[in-house]
Amino acid sequence: MYKIIFLVMLITFSLSALASKIYTPEQLNSMVNSGNYPSQDLVKSQTKTASFAECRLSVESVLSAIRDNYPTKILIDTAVLYTEKAWTNNAAMTVSCSKLDNKMVITQANYL
Repeated sequence: MYKIIFLVMLITFSLSALASKIYTPEQLNSMVNSGNYPSQDLVKSQTKTASFAECRLSVESVLSAIRDNYPTKILIDTAVLYTEKAWTNNAAMTVSCSKLDNKMVITQANYL
């Protein structure tokens, strides 16, 4: 269920990113690995209710599908908060799972 919600949120964000700058996976991997991250526009966020376990499973399931091509980075990994960032063709996306309030927050910023 949460995986479907997560995918719908990603598609919604992706449709709003059609006018953003586009990078190839090779460009993004090179930039992120060198610490030279793409410039980002204003952030858009969506929040959904999700248990910590379900949120973590959704993030792992969806992001594991892109990890072979696009860079991802775990920013926080504790017993109560998990945050991972991914850089895709047209936007950077950060997903956070919070155990304290049972929330999934997906934040996207298009590239400039």
